[in-house]
Amino acid sequence: MSDNQLNPRSYRQPVEVTFTFPERIQTDLGYLSVTVRELKASSEARALARAGNDGAKLITELVKESVVCATELDGTVARISTADETIEIFMDRLGPKGRTVLMAAYSNVNQPQQDEIADFLQSAKAVVR
Repeated sequence: MSDNQLNPRSYRQPVEVTFTFPERIQTDLGYLSVTVRELKASSEARALARAGNDGAKLITELVKESVVCATELDGTVARISTADETIEIFMDRLGPKGRTVLMAAYSNVNQPQQDEIADFLQSAKAVVR
């Protein structure tokens, strides 16, 4: 056996990205910034379980799973988790504008770009067996 077969693979930790809310909406939102992480399969599974069979709810649950923390207007860093009420308080406080930009942040971190999808689909090779 080679060394590669004996040693388990080491996977990197999820990337966390901090987004700063535009200054013109920070006061309305109550936050300066939010940190969003890449989701592991286990986080996606938790979101799926909470959403049931509701596709629209699944998107919201995936976004909630991705939130790590947010910086409040006074500079306080609030840790946020789906394991307690902090995510619900955060989502309510953000309001519709904040939730919309948060979903865009989630997509930026967790979804492939359109050209990446197109390249992947272009690579398809069909075989009849």
